[in-house]
Amino acid sequence: MKQLEKTNRRTTAVNFAVVLGLVAAINVNASPISGVTVTASSEYSAWHRWAHNLVDGDVTFGGNGYPVWQSIGVGVVLGVNDRDPWLLFDLQEAQILSHMTVINFPEWIPSVKEMLVEVSLDNVSFSSLGVFTLNFADVEGTIPAFDYPLGDAVGRYVRFDILSTYGGSAGGIHYPGSVFPMTDPAHANGIGDLAGLTEVSFFGEKYVAPPPTGGGTSLPDAGSTAAMLCLGVAGLIGVSRTRRQPIGPV
Repeated sequence: MKQLEKTNRRTTAVNFAVVLGLVAAINVNASPISGVTVTASSEYSAWHRWAHNLVDGDVTFGGNGYPVWQSIGVGVVLGVNDRDPWLLFDLQEAQILSHMTVINFPEWIPSVKEMLVEVSLDNVSFSSLGVFTLNFADVEGTIPAFDYPLGDAVGRYVRFDILSTYGGSAGGIHYPGSVFPMTDPAHANGIGDLAGLTEVSFFGEKYVAPPPTGGGTSLPDAGSTAAMLCLGVAGLIGVSRTRRQPIGPV
């Protein structure tokens, strides 16, 4: 079978700026956002590790039926590889995002270490909120949830571009393009380059656009809002990329 690889590769335009101040404290009064849906670059469906498990509120661990998401990695599914895993969350409407809660994968190798978090109002143009380092999931079955501030960014869509995991050789697996050495003792079972998470929740409040004045005003850029409201940003790090499509079905 011909090997299927991603054809929608990333194209990036970055504007550098000076960022002043520290990340604002999490708004503990922000409400959980319901009705969130999620799409993934790939899903390890053979073990029921689908993307929708990330937003179902179920964190009961046990056997291959873990309520988790896991990518298919490299060399796991015949003829299909995922060397650049990502997740796209749809919040259904524009939100002012206070923070997110993430429960990492309950195993060492696929546990996500670093990911680029981006937000968008239209699922076309994305703005970067920076690279987030997740806490390591070191105790299977008792994985704690950790809060990560989002700086009151405004957006409907949130994208996780996974950059590395904790497991594997040389300090972890790094994306895109990672090819895990299948002879590595940590992967004696023949599974390579997998990434996974258990649960993701977002907190905030519905965004209400200001009334138009004069020629009208448009919705603010998500990255700019996050910077101006909570990060004390003198400029903006903006990242715009072509939209990528999931690999599948698996």
